[in-house]
Amino acid sequence: MGHFYHKLDDGAIKSRHYTPYAKPRFDGEREILRASTISDLRKWLKNGENCAPSVTTIQDVLAKPALVNWVANKYIDKAYELNPSNYQSVSLWNDAVRYKADTEMEQAPKAGTDFHKLMEDYVYKVFIVNTKEDERMLSICQDVSNLILEKTGISDEHWRPEVNIFSDMGYAGQADLVIGNDWVIDYKTKETKEKFKPGKMHFDNHAEQLSAYAMEISPKCRCANIFVCLETGELDWHEWKPEDLMKGFEVFTRCLEIYQIKNKL
Repeated sequence: MGHFYHKLDDGAIKSRHYTPYAKPRFDGEREILRASTISDLRKWLKNGENCAPSVTTIQDVLAKPALVNWVANKYIDKAYELNPSNYQSVSLWNDAVRYKADTEMEQAPKAGTDFHKLMEDYVYKVFIVNTKEDERMLSICQDVSNLILEKTGISDEHWRPEVNIFSDMGYAGQADLVIGNDWVIDYKTKETKEKFKPGKMHFDNHAEQLSAYAMEISPKCRCANIFVCLETGELDWHEWKPEDLMKGFEVFTRCLEIYQIKNKL
């Protein structure tokens, strides 16, 4: 699925990740939407709407070996867990492996999305605690907040979570946390302690993503990733060097060119 944004005449930037069906569909009174596509983007642009793909959607033009390996390992793990002899055919076993792996992989992005929302609520001081798990996640958010304060030296009244950006170059996106014109910070979550490897979780595509955001906020922004282990609450901070961000933005602009050519934009 592609993520797209629309910059309105008043300057507001809205997501257009989902689109109504040509023939409206409803679940009771709620209209059901479908994922937006590149065809939708072309139509919006043709109609004169100021729309653009997200930074991460553009980055998908490049192979992601770490992601490919993660997906492959998920299928291998499920194949090992499910005994083929319990199924009437290899085809049915294959379907079960794929279903189990796909279900588990769908949960990982949701966990990351949920954490981003919790951090947004924490910064805005609207975090609600109803359960023991809420208390645990509140503690993690507090630790993340303390780490940001320690590393940046800037108090939270200057923090802006989930900031939408839109570039005249033809890309958009949402930065996890912007601090004045000084910092752009992006959270990355790991579900288990086995996947949490301090000092080894930052990749070039993270610098590319942050550099694209920073260029729209302030080219002098410092950029960092915070890696969060959702199981243990462990944290790892990685600030990107200016030369890494310069290289990252150069790579990103090449990705943007390829995306635009490939999709006839």
